[in-house]
Amino acid sequence: EAKIDAFKIEGRMRDPIYIEETTSCYKEAINAYYDNTFTQEKVKGWLTRLSKVYNRGFSTGFYFEHPKGSEIQREFDGNLSNYKKVEIGKVLSYYSEKKAAKILLTAGKLKLKDEIFIIGTHTDTYLRQIINSLQIKQKSNLTETPLVKSKTQRLTVGILVDTPVKKNDKIFKLEKKIEINNRIK
Repeated sequence: EAKIDAFKIEGRMRDPIYIEETTSCYKEAINAYYDNTFTQEKVKGWLTRLSKVYNRGFSTGFYFEHPKGSEIQREFDGNLSNYKKVEIGKVLSYYSEKKAAKILLTAGKLKLKDEIFIIGTHTDTYLRQIINSLQIKQKSNLTETPLVKSKTQRLTVGILVDTPVKKNDKIFKLEKKIEINNRIK
């Protein structure tokens, strides 16, 4: 109806978390349009998800009409996301028979239901994982790890993972920028 043949999503020099979230939201929106399930509630959900990754604000641009001056963001350059990708550790080893990884936690803490990203620096690993198990020194059924506060403090943790990971793959969390600032103080 709009005579659109293609969408261009800016992804050059963006990390895999941005690419995954952006393409997922666009695909869901296109499918919702064709399935007649497109709603403003879904739009709010997509915008919430997109606000967690790199963005420069949101507008309809020139799609419906010329944007008003108040709709154009001029106060800040660059990323307006309230979240930042924070490196919290790395993979020490992977146990295929148990689908488990031993990780070295170097910052922050992990809790059940936390979302982490395991990304290879020299491998093709990309895993978005919800933490559903934690083990420290043979003690399982933990709900959270102790907080790793300094660069010299480290904690070895066992977690279950959905797909294989490799030694030295890095582990990240998306954290609100306010939480990061409070932790640094």
